[in-house]
Amino acid sequence: MVKKNYIKNPKRIVISEDAIVIIQNYFKLNLSKFMLISKNHNGPFWCIKFSNDEVKIKIEGDAGFTAKIIIEETEYPLWQFNREVGNKTETNYENILFILDILKDFFN
Repeated sequence: MVKKNYIKNPKRIVISEDAIVIIQNYFKLNLSKFMLISKNHNGPFWCIKFSNDEVKIKIEGDAGFTAKIIIEETEYPLWQFNREVGNKTETNYENILFILDILKDFFN
């Protein structure tokens, strides 16, 4: 369960536990062909990984975050596929949803 109401203030920094919950719930609803393979957080640092038969997705961060697509063990930052991602690295609700929507469009 998300601990704070980020919808009222979508630019508010998301804490690590909430970032994981937001991303995990989004994948369940919108990218269900990807299975959760790992998630962890230690203080402000967090990481969550998903996989299907061909591709892995790794999203990690703290006050800022990155998303990477992993193909045959090579990591490709999401910004290589969509330059707008470079402006959405602060870990807030709005940016997390933006990145997740990019991933959804990319894989659907």
